[in-house]
Amino acid sequence: MSNSSRYRLVLGCVVLLWVSFAFAGAQEPTPGWNTPWRNADGSLKLAIELGGGINRTAGAARSFQGAGWNYRIGGGYRLNRRIAALIEYNYDRFSVPQSATALLNLSSGANSANVHLWSFTLEPTLQYFSTERVGGYLIGGGGFYRKIVVSKFICPYGENCGLAFADSRNIFSNNAGGANFGTGIAWRVWDHSNTKVFLEARYVWVDNTRSPNPAAFPTRTGYFPATAGVRW
Repeated sequence: MSNSSRYRLVLGCVVLLWVSFAFAGAQEPTPGWNTPWRNADGSLKLAIELGGGINRTAGAARSFQGAGWNYRIGGGYRLNRRIAALIEYNYDRFSVPQSATALLNLSSGANSANVHLWSFTLEPTLQYFSTERVGGYLIGGGGFYRKIVVSKFICPYGENCGLAFADSRNIFSNNAGGANFGTGIAWRVWDHSNTKVFLEARYVWVDNTRSPNPAAFPTRTGYFPATAGVRW
């Protein structure tokens, strides 16, 4: 699948998700205890989430970018029990395989590298099923992504390397748009609690451009973050 086809597929899934929100917008009957902090169906209007997990690189980027980890902070507005819109800050870190590190032409004795990718995105969510304790939801959106390749020096075990190269250094950076979509499941901590534990998986696609050094950004970036956390 070409990059343009993959980009259209991601955008198509996001548009489909938004259309689903439009058809699911009706609120449930009012339970009779509506307040300024709650919607007519009793759900809290403010939505907050915290989470972290692991990343797996997808597609052509796997040759130049390894596995990693992530954390997330998000907050937004809940229209009703089923629909919410969040603004998220995501930080994703990836390893760089040794074979790719050798292609970076690292200076100052650096012998290792990693990738940092952070983003601010708008993420609408739609809950498609729920019970008293468990609910499943779809999530998808997009926004601003910044990708950075960082070099560093790791002293071989048993050697005294001194402080000749003590600092990490940015090699290349790139700002780009991106999109994501996925699904998750959330468990209510206890009866009538607003606190939920969630487990979620997404596909993320970032439209970053190629860098002057192809080993840093040889292709556009795709990866699968799996995240667990707490949502209120």
